[in-house]
Amino acid sequence: MAAPPLPAAYVERMTSLLGDEAAAFFASYDHPARAGLRVNTSKISAEAFQQRAPWPLESISWCADGFYLPDAAPAGKHPWHAAGLYYLQEPSAMAPVAAMALGPGLRVADVCAAPGGKSTQILNQFHGPGLLIANEVVGSRIKPLGENLERWGTGLAVITNQD
Repeated sequence: MAAPPLPAAYVERMTSLLGDEAAAFFASYDHPARAGLRVNTSKISAEAFQQRAPWPLESISWCADGFYLPDAAPAGKHPWHAAGLYYLQEPSAMAPVAAMALGPGLRVADVCAAPGGKSTQILNQFHGPGLLIANEVVGSRIKPLGENLERWGTGLAVITNQD
């Protein structure tokens, strides 16, 4: 079954923003979504994880600790996920933090933090001391955020619920 057509206003806006790259962007809608995971490098290196992983992993070229998962991988049910060795995340969602120049000693605010994908990725970038303020406006999303940060295993994050 073909996907419904995109709204004309969206197509027009994206075409104006992307210029020559618009055709490749719209062609991406014809490909199936890919699942991914990001390794908790405070617990295991990306290389060591890839060598030990129970599924074949393909590196994501623009995210040093990110990998594409095979379609059938039951990664959410694996004990390594519960232990916080990796975070399941759509690969394109890894792009914003991968593009940031983060390092030790920074204070970073993630103002839309739940469920924790960007927050855990930011924590990976500290490579030492730092402070993450993980703020979530929606109160019902605080619990999953807290669970994911706890599973990640860091003392470098504070959770807030402010607008």
